[in-house]
Amino acid sequence: PDWPVYFFSTVSPNTMALGTQTKVCIGLFTVVALALLIGQPHFDASENPDWQGYLVCLVILGAVMLMINNFHAAFCMIAINLIFVLFKIITPREFFVGFSADAVIATGTLCVFADAVFQSSILDIVMGPFLPTQASLTEARLRIMLLGFVFSSFLNNTPVMAILLPVTEAYAARAGYPLRSLLMPLSFAIFLGANNSLIGSSSNLTTMAVTSEIVPGYGTAAWPVPNFFSPALVGFPVGIAGLVFMTLFTTTFLPSSQAGKKPSFVDRDAEDEDTVPAAKECLDLPGQPLLSDSYAYLVTFKPIAPLIGQAVGTTGLDKSDNLICMKRVVTATDKGPVALTKADWGSHVLGADDLLIFSCTAVGVAQIRKRRGLQLHNDNVTGLGEERRMRTLMEAVVGRSSSWVGKTVTSREMQMAFKDRAAVVAVRQVATGSEAVDSKKAEKQYLLKGEEASDEESGKGGAERAFKVETGTLLLLEAYNDFAKTAPKDHIPMVSAVPGSKPPRWYTGKDKMRMAVVAFVLCSVIFTAAANILPLSVSGFCAIFAMVFLKVMTPQEAIKAVEGPTLLIIASSGGVGKAIQHTGLGEWLGERFVEMSFNSFIGLLIWFYVLLSVLGCFLNNNAQIVLVMPIAYSASLKAGVGFRPFMYLCMFMASISSFNIPIARATNLMICNRGPYTFGDFAVFGNLLQLFLMPFMLYLLWTFEQNDLWSYFNSVCEPYGSLC
Repeated sequence: PDWPVYFFSTVSPNTMALGTQTKVCIGLFTVVALALLIGQPHFDASENPDWQGYLVCLVILGAVMLMINNFHAAFCMIAINLIFVLFKIITPREFFVGFSADAVIATGTLCVFADAVFQSSILDIVMGPFLPTQASLTEARLRIMLLGFVFSSFLNNTPVMAILLPVTEAYAARAGYPLRSLLMPLSFAIFLGANNSLIGSSSNLTTMAVTSEIVPGYGTAAWPVPNFFSPALVGFPVGIAGLVFMTLFTTTFLPSSQAGKKPSFVDRDAEDEDTVPAAKECLDLPGQPLLSDSYAYLVTFKPIAPLIGQAVGTTGLDKSDNLICMKRVVTATDKGPVALTKADWGSHVLGADDLLIFSCTAVGVAQIRKRRGLQLHNDNVTGLGEERRMRTLMEAVVGRSSSWVGKTVTSREMQMAFKDRAAVVAVRQVATGSEAVDSKKAEKQYLLKGEEASDEESGKGGAERAFKVETGTLLLLEAYNDFAKTAPKDHIPMVSAVPGSKPPRWYTGKDKMRMAVVAFVLCSVIFTAAANILPLSVSGFCAIFAMVFLKVMTPQEAIKAVEGPTLLIIASSGGVGKAIQHTGLGEWLGERFVEMSFNSFIGLLIWFYVLLSVLGCFLNNNAQIVLVMPIAYSASLKAGVGFRPFMYLCMFMASISSFNIPIARATNLMICNRGPYTFGDFAVFGNLLQLFLMPFMLYLLWTFEQNDLWSYFNSVCEPYGSLC
C-alpha cells in the first residue's frame, strides 16, 4: 500500500525521498505484522485478549522503526504510552507515575550540576599536571583515557567530553601526538567509566527506574537496592580490560601519520604577514583591537600563570591548526619591543610582559581563550566589568546604511553606540575592493585619534586605534547575551553568537575561590549519595542552588541545562514496561529467547548482548533499556535464573553499544571530524572492542550469579554501610 511510503517519507525529518533504510524498516514491520496475523500466537501469561499483545508488539516495533529513521525518541516513547492508554492496556496512573520517579528528578539535577562543573573549569586545573609532554604516545593515550574513565564515573558523558576535548587537542598539539590515536579511545573510555557508579550516566538511573517498576519486592531484603558503587563490581574490571585493549592496539587498528586535521585558512593566511602590525605598534597600544583584512581575526593575548616561565615550544602555542595560528611573539627588551622570528619562538621563555598575537576564526578565538595561561588583552572587554557569565562572543556585520561607512571610527565610539552592552575584540575587513584594502600598503594601517584629547566621562585619554569601516566589515564582539536583540540595526543589522564562546572564569581571585567551592560541592554530592545520607535528587537540588548562589551559572542556564528529552524517556519507561507485562508479550518473547539459547544461562546472556549491541546502533540508550529490560526480566524467570545479571547487562550495554557507529552518541559526533574518523573506523575498532569485552563481561555476570557473589559482597559491605 502507498500509505506506509507516504507516512515514512513525511515524518522522517532528514529525508525527503524513501531511502533504503526506510524500505527495510517498512519490510520488517510488514513481515512481523503478517506473522502475527497468520500465526496468531496466544499469550498464556495474561488474561487480556491476544489482540492487545499484538498491538503492543506492533506499536513498539513501529516506534523503533521511527527512531531508526531519526524520529525523536522522547516523542515516540510518549506516543506509544498514549496509544496504550487509549486502548486501555495501561491506566493513566501507570503512565504518569513515572513523571514523579526519583530517577527523573535525579537525572535532571545531575544534568545541571555537570554543566556547572564544566563552566567552573575546575577539572582543567586538575588535569594539567597529569599530562606531561615527555610521555610516549602509548603512555599519553593511557593518561587521557584514565582521565575520562575517572571523571565519567561521576559526571554525564557529554559534559566530560566537552571538558576533555579541548584539553586533549591542546595536549596533542603541545607534544606532537596524532589526535586520531587519542580521541576515539578517550570517547570509549568515557563510556566505560560510566559503568562505575549509579550516576555515571542517565541510562544507569533509567535502569534503576525500570527495575523498580518490573521487579516485585524491589527495595526489600529479598531484592536490595544497588549501592552507589555496586555497578563497579563488574563495570570496573570490564573497563580496565577495555583500557588495556585500547592502550595496546589503538595504533594497530587506527593507524595515523598526521597530528589532527589539515589546516585550512592557515595556509592562505601565512601569505599575509604584512597585515600584522609591527612590534612597536603592538606595544604602543597593546589593549586596542587589531584590524585584519585576511581570512581571520587578529587577537592579542598575554601569558599568565601557569604559562609564564615556559618555553613557547613546550606549550604547543606555535602549532597551527584549522582554527588558530600564531602570528607574532612580541617581547619587551632593554632596546625596546622586539618581534621574534619564527625560528626563535620555540626556545623563547614566556614572560609577564610578552604579547602573543594569533590569527583565529571566531570559533578559534573562543577555543584559545579557554587555554589556561592565556588571557585576552583588550581594554574594551575589561571595561565591561565582571559579569562574564552573562556574556558571549558575537560576530556583527556593518550594514550599508551605517553612518560609519567610509569613515574612521575608534572601538570606543563603537562601544558607545552599543551602549556599553558590547565591546570590540577585533575587526576584520572583508570588502576586497575597499579603499582600506587597496591603500593598505601605501599608508599606515591604523590611524591614531585623540592622542592629545581625553574623555571626561570615561576618564580615558591618549591615542586610540581608528579603523576605516566599509560595508561588510566584520566586528568580533564580546557582548551580553541579549545584545543580538538590542543591537543598533542601523549600524550592524546582522549579529550572531559564536557557539561555546562564554568567557573563561578561572584567572581572578574570585574565580579560584569559586572553583574550590565547586570542588567541595561535587565531593559532597558524591559522598551524601554514596552514603545514603540524602537522596540523589535532594543532594542534586542543593548543589544547583549552591551553584546559582555562587554565580557559577544563572537560573536561566540551569533550566537550559536540563535534558528534557532524556527525562521524558525515563518518565515514560514505567508505562511501556507495564504494557509488556499486562499483555503477556514479555513472557512470550522471553520464552522464545530461552528456546533460542537452549535453556542455557550463558546462551541467554549472549543473545541479549547481541540484541543490545544491534539496538545501540540506532536507538537512544535510555530507549533501548526501556524496551529490552521487561523482556529480559521475563526471560530470566523462564530460564529460572536471577534477573540481576540481566539488569547490569542492560545498564552496561547502554553505554558500550555506542562503540559501533559515530551517530550513536553525541560524544562520538564531537570527535568525528577532529580525528578525523570514518564510519569504517568506528565499525572496525568499535566492534573489535565489543567482541573483546564480551567474554569478560559475560563471564563476570555468570560467575556472580552462579556463586551468589551478590549476597557475599552485600554481607562484606554491611558493616561499612552503602559507601562500600
